[in-house]
Amino acid sequence: MKRSTWLLAHRGWSAKYPENTLLAMTKAMELAVDGLEFDVQLTKDGVPIVIHDSTVDRTTDGTGRVDRLTFAQIRLLNAAKRFKDRPDVGWQSIPTLQEVLNDAHRLCPNGFFNIEVKVYNDNWRELVDTAVSVAAKHPVGNRVVFSSFYHPAMAYLKAKHPHAEIGLLFENRPEKPWKTALDMKAYSANLDYRYATPDLIAACHDYGLRVSLWTVDDPAAIKESIRYGADIVISNTPDIAKKARNAIYDLFRNSLSE
Repeated sequence: MKRSTWLLAHRGWSAKYPENTLLAMTKAMELAVDGLEFDVQLTKDGVPIVIHDSTVDRTTDGTGRVDRLTFAQIRLLNAAKRFKDRPDVGWQSIPTLQEVLNDAHRLCPNGFFNIEVKVYNDNWRELVDTAVSVAAKHPVGNRVVFSSFYHPAMAYLKAKHPHAEIGLLFENRPEKPWKTALDMKAYSANLDYRYATPDLIAACHDYGLRVSLWTVDDPAAIKESIRYGADIVISNTPDIAKKARNAIYDLFRNSLSE
């Protein structure tokens, strides 16, 4: 078992607050988690914003594809439409990448930040270059890793920006994820926790890779992930994740004192 598994809040504290908003990010960082995982896309006019879906339909009171709306249009949308009965949530805008990093620097300057590059069209090179440029100029830029399920985007990123760190996202049960990750000089293999085994994690470690597990909300699964040796656990429920990690570490410390 690793004694220093990092906990990242998935899209902020998304189980309790509107995902990928500054409110969700702030509330997660106030819990003193180790960092954040969030998504980035470009608007029609090339502004990097933090949103997961290819459209604004699910998470806001608007409709339309992100890449067909200008930043000014997107800024008018309420990203807390599903929380209309929560007065403590109020109206939330879709934030820019710059805004999220600014809050991260203010509240969690030593944290770790996983930025997932969402590829829904053929402008992913522009997206990669823009996101890397924003992060590189930021005080927390050296605490950022970029990840994506679309591995060609990560290959391009690493080739053009060799000092940036990348994580390769894998779906289902991958065959030898360490081979692909090593070929692309990745920082981490980001695995679906349901398919992660102690042997798979150990094999990644043997090749010098970190292992990030997503998206783990059940307390028992969080504890299991830590026991298996995961370097990073990504959770929608950072409050539950912290309690589960503390319970594991308390047991570990007690066993050492016996």
